[in-house]
Amino acid sequence: MFDRRYHGAEWPGTRLRNRPEAIARAILGRINRSSALWLQPGLADLVVTNCDHATYYEEMPVDCLPPSGITVTLERAADTAYLHPVVRCHRRGELTGTHGVAENLESDWSSRNAHVVPLERFLARQLAVPAIA
Repeated sequence: MFDRRYHGAEWPGTRLRNRPEAIARAILGRINRSSALWLQPGLADLVVTNCDHATYYEEMPVDCLPPSGITVTLERAADTAYLHPVVRCHRRGELTGTHGVAENLESDWSSRNAHVVPLERFLARQLAVPAIA
């Protein structure tokens, strides 16, 4: 954080294919193993896409997020006490879509039908490319 703020260093990220399937796999894999998003409110993961690839940034302070990208947070649903992943897409500061990943009482978001396919479809709509089912 300090290196970025005071020395212009890039936030470390992981390069991904710019495809809904690759991005969904990264998001759900990360949510299934992250402790920081569970324990530190105010942090989000971020995916930034461009023409040929996407970059996945982990544990960014929400206050430091850029105006465009896909954000991933853990939030309480309005009618339950359980946390679930929320994926939001922003373009130039405007919210263009929100996907609440289906809740799972065991905090395991790996079900193909309940979690993976709906997230892939959401990302395909947001990225305007077809999803591979």
